[in-house]
Parts: sequence; C-alpha cells; structure tokens
Amino acid sequence: MGGLRLPLATPTGDEVVVEELLVGPEISVLAFSDGYTIIPLSAAQDHKRIGEGDTGLNTGGMGAYAPAPVATPAIMEQIARETLKPTIDGMRREGPLLTSLPCRNRNLKCHST
Repeated sequence: MGGLRLPLATPTGDEVVVEELLVGPEISVLAFSDGYTIIPLSAAQDHKRIGEGDTGLNTGGMGAYAPAPVATPAIMEQIARETLKPTIDGMRREGPLLTSLPCRNRNLKCHST
C-alpha cells in the first residue's frame, strides 16, 4: 500500500496512512438505524469560506445547508450500499462506532479499517 505513513505515539506502534489529497465539495450524511433498517437523512454541506467572495479554505462548522445538491440520488445510493449498510452490519457484530467519509468531485472515497 502506498501513501505517507505517520507513526502514532502508542505502545502498540499504530500508524496512520495518508493516501491522497481529495479536492472538491464535501458532504455529511447521518442516518438512523435499528440495526437492520437504515434511514439516511438529507446530506449537508458546510458553506462558509474564509475569504471574501466565497474564496479560500472552508472554515468548517460555521454554517451548513441541506439538502446538498452534490448528493445526487446515485451518490446517496452508493453511500447506502458501500458505507452505511456495511457499517451497520459491522456494528451488529462488533458494537457501535462513529464514521465519516469524504465525497469529492462527485466521487465517493471510502476506506474500511
């Protein structure tokens, strides 16, 4: 596996692998589940840029809107199929967790750990 490997200061010697820089819009998808049925909420996007005229880096957490226009029905289906369902299936086996994923330039990038 390629990427930049960064060691963590842990007794087990864990590491983080940074594989690629993703550029483009980001969405957040939350969902409700009883462990079998999955009900995703509308995808949201942050919208506040640091510079005048909507320029510069996203400030993060300074406001959001939903539904996010980049979250097309096809993207939402892909998120449900490739991320939400496997996550809920894993939570039934191993317990709860919080996950997030980047969606850049209308291409979903997910990495299982």
